[in-house]
Amino acid sequence: MTKQYQPDSRVWAVEKHSRCSSSSIKLLKKRKANNIQSQKKQSPTPDWKKKRELVACKILASDRYTYKLLRKLYRSQTLDERIFGVSWERNGKGFNKFDAPSLSDIAMKAKHRGYLLKSELHTLRKRGKNGLPRLSKYWRQAPAA
Repeated sequence: MTKQYQPDSRVWAVEKHSRCSSSSIKLLKKRKANNIQSQKKQSPTPDWKKKRELVACKILASDRYTYKLLRKLYRSQTLDERIFGVSWERNGKGFNKFDAPSLSDIAMKAKHRGYLLKSELHTLRKRGKNGLPRLSKYWRQAPAA
């Protein structure tokens, strides 16, 4: 529930009386404005941002987690998408159409090898415009551990 703005009754009461100085009215309005701003700053971060950042931290910290995420994404693609290395269906599973050619190739090689090379890890952890690793855009499909 969000709080709706309600005018401060003290400010309106002070404005009604002609004996109050203009400085006291300004002071009360300033305090009310600061109170509203502090309430806005305290709004909690949405859960999806927290999870996305958590996945990004895990990708940067753990080679094993990065490999598990890549494997899971590759497995969740359809058979045709795996064979041809592209993404045709918009089903919210696997890679998107821009990442599919390069990441499918990396995933296939890593699957046969059993691990990721440093150059492949660098490609997967490369930061985008938002400052997060390339794989973190798939945070909805990320494994729990």
